Amino acid sequence: MRNWITKFFSTPKDTEIVPATTARADKNDGKEQGDHHLHAGALAAAADCYRQALAIDPRNANVLCSLGFALKEQGLNQDAVQTFTQALAIDPASVDAHYFLGSLHQASGNADLAETHFRQTLELAPNFEFAYRDLCFLLFQLGRLEQATQLAMQGIALIPESADLHFYLGNLYHAQQQLDLAVASFRRSLSIQAARPDVLTNQI
Repeated sequence: MRNWITKFFSTPKDTEIVPATTARADKNDGKEQGDHHLHAGALAAAADCYRQALAIDPRNANVLCSLGFALKEQGLNQDAVQTFTQALAIDPASVDAHYFLGSLHQASGNADLAETHFRQTLELAPNFEFAYRDLCFLLFQLGRLEQATQLAMQGIALIPESADLHFYLGNLYHAQQQLDLAVASFRRSLSIQAARPDVLTNQI
């Protein structure tokens, strides 16, 4: 799923939408049509297709994660949490389920569960940039600056061209009054992605 998360946010929304009611009773067709709706921004239609696929194959963790994502994007966070939790019960090694549960728990203020799921995400997928970014921010919010700094450096070691991680590291250095290191990290972030307003205004 991580590959199509990026595509979801970059795909033009003028894609032709096939009505959910025309979905065939094949689980793969339901998943494919759900993805088509999702990329087109038709979240409710996507969720309907995923549910049709699950009616045929209720233990498909990938489809459950897709449904959870569609629910999350509609703001149905409680339903999304239940869906991702169900996916983990079927596949405890689901990177997507752990990551999105971390995001949902972070949004609801449950820092302990958010940290648990983000760390599990990184254990399963050590190069998952979004998970480093979100866990760094969570630790920053909790005031655990040294741990967040170590995590950002760990992520940069694996993903050296991540402008976000260099930016976060710069903010962490700044918060610890290590200004020379902060400036170096901000400059590195800008060298990767020039003219970022968040870097130029030095806000995390």
